[in-house]
Amino acid sequence: VNTDGYANAVMGTGTIRRDRSASTYATGGALLDQVTLESLYMGDGFARRIVDIVANDATRAGFDVDGIDESQEDKLESALEALSVNKHIKSALTWSRLYGGSLMILGVNDGGSLEDELNLDTARDFEFIRVYDRYQATVHVRNTDPASEQYGQPELWLISPTLTGTMPYKVHNSRCIILDGAALPDRQRSANENWGASCLQACTDQLTR
Repeated sequence: VNTDGYANAVMGTGTIRRDRSASTYATGGALLDQVTLESLYMGDGFARRIVDIVANDATRAGFDVDGIDESQEDKLESALEALSVNKHIKSALTWSRLYGGSLMILGVNDGGSLEDELNLDTARDFEFIRVYDRYQATVHVRNTDPASEQYGQPELWLISPTLTGTMPYKVHNSRCIILDGAALPDRQRSANENWGASCLQACTDQLTR
């Protein structure tokens, strides 16, 4: 039985009973899970190209930073290269499209810990960038104050690296850049831990065929 697109009783597709008096109707499709998405990405060349093409095109030529004094351009370019900024942006875009979301942690040295809110006034150095897919990032604390502008938004994330020997750690939302996935209705998004959908979700039937 087809559960991820359309069912047509006349053609007998997606149905158990072949009732020729029935017409085509929409059926609710389950969101693709992590294992399925990874299998598609590793085993299907078309799926991999769909995921990669946007990230590749967006980062191929690098980027410019406006508002920087010409005397500081070389220094900034060296710093961006040392941090592998372009590489991390490409990874974040790729995993956001594949999994439906990703997160970039900005390692800014401002005298506080990763769990503290970022203080740009005391920021001294930009030390690292880390990228995690949505399955490695779980909301640990969410703003539940209806009167707050940040109502419903994450305040603290729990990061669970997959690297052997590493331990989960917490990071404040202000130290993160969140890349969401494809749009989802609110109820579907809520069931998906408030992340979007994979870019492969809408073309699964075509990939299967």
